[in-house]
Amino acid sequence: MSRGRGLIVSILQNFFSSLKPRQVSGKLAGTDYLGNSYYEVKPPIHSSKSRPSRYYIPKDNDTTKFDEPLPAEWEAWLRLRRRDPPTTEEVEQNFQLMTSKKTKALQIDKQYKQIGGDDQVVTGVKNFPSYEEYETNPGKRPGR
Repeated sequence: MSRGRGLIVSILQNFFSSLKPRQVSGKLAGTDYLGNSYYEVKPPIHSSKSRPSRYYIPKDNDTTKFDEPLPAEWEAWLRLRRRDPPTTEEVEQNFQLMTSKKTKALQIDKQYKQIGGDDQVVTGVKNFPSYEEYETNPGKRPGR
């Protein structure tokens, strides 16, 4: 019966420790060009979890900016789609590729407008086409 008191004490300790904010600090994995910091927390050795938990802290510790876009490489790392965090060279290379594609798209758009290609603007909802040679009601011939 001496184990009963130890069990109750450990349950109460676990309960009160669950109410406290977490003191787990992750290992800094890197930062991006937007100023966000990315962290990784390895799972405990005696835990059933085998995957690490990853998170990021937005620039200026403003947690209201959680829905702002992230670089694709870092988002893939956060969602555990890639094992290692992206390198700065990889992020810079992809950023340059993205900006060059945007500038080329603008150039093509300007060339298209100079040639005279007008954008077709669809206005309103059009009805489904009806043709006189086809039946509208099955079994009734057109024109009758």
